[in-house]
Amino acid sequence: MSGKSRLTFDTSTFTFTHAEDKLLCSISALGSEGEIVTYSIREDIISILIAQLESIQKQNYSGKLKIRTGSTNINLKFSGFKKEKGVKVRSYLTNWFYYSSAGFGAYTSDSNFGNLVNNLKRCVE
Repeated sequence: MSGKSRLTFDTSTFTFTHAEDKLLCSISALGSEGEIVTYSIREDIISILIAQLESIQKQNYSGKLKIRTGSTNINLKFSGFKKEKGVKVRSYLTNWFYYSSAGFGAYTSDSNFGNLVNNLKRCVE
């Protein structure tokens, strides 16, 4: 992989960038008022995300991810796999008094989900 690579899940986008023999990861998410939260994910958080995603995959793609970005959380809710549609995912933002979702959820392929796990693993190699 050279340059940048992006994987989109509903209104959240993971971006992978090569920088000096290292693969870096960031996530951007869109809220209902057009706000965008962008966060560079640290290696220790990436390791946790990998474990959570692998657990979600084993549970027929059902479960939640919460990425804490300071005052706002980026959340991804996976709601199962259907052979004809793929993996159902919904992205939304939260904090103490705030919930914001720009979309109603979307489907992504199980291979796109697998690509996310594989790219995250490459970030901690």
